[in-house]
Amino acid sequence: MTVAEMNHSFLLKAKVLDRTDIPNPLSFDTIALLNVAQNMVMDELVNAKRFDLLRPVTESVLTAKASFEATYNPGINTDGDSTNVPVGVIKLSSLSTSVMSYRNYVRSQSKVTRTVAPTIASAIFVQNEEIPKELLSDFETSGVNYPIFSNPKCFVEGDYLIVVADYYTDITHILTTVIRYPKGLDLSTANTTLATTSELPTLVHDMIVDKAVQLYNETININDLKRKE
Repeated sequence: MTVAEMNHSFLLKAKVLDRTDIPNPLSFDTIALLNVAQNMVMDELVNAKRFDLLRPVTESVLTAKASFEATYNPGINTDGDSTNVPVGVIKLSSLSTSVMSYRNYVRSQSKVTRTVAPTIASAIFVQNEEIPKELLSDFETSGVNYPIFSNPKCFVEGDYLIVVADYYTDITHILTTVIRYPKGLDLSTANTTLATTSELPTLVHDMIVDKAVQLYNETININDLKRKE
């Protein structure tokens, strides 16, 4: 569905209000509502983990150990190990390979080698396990504690993904899958950040229109209440 078709669908659905005192919204206002709605629908899909419907705006970026974020200190004890690098930090906002920027973290994998069972001599990818930051102490190396776990743990803190492996593991790469912002909706493509058709799947287009109509109805109801005060 093109943006022009979404605009037409919005006007048809909005007319069910049957309110003669409400003028039809201008195309400019409708497009603004559609863009807000697109963002809200994306939030709902992320919360529901419907990443299948977000695949067109999903990217995977491989980061080598040499490019791990060095300026951000997550405060994790690695017990001074200079051979292995059991902690990797990725700045998420720097990952997007397209003109649009990072929006949501999805998942990540680490390419690792290990010196204890299960030993890994030639680096392979393993899935990172996302944990609440509050559980980090259960996996953190200390002077008296060397926990062994085969899958690195990870958590997102602000703009950073922190991946923690055990003392015996060397993280050589991190493959991060993220959702980027889709291009803005417009009737014409004035620049590279705009599109005349939503980048999201066709199934989502009706969801965006319905959400825009809902926002429009709520705005009308709020204005009615203000007039009655």
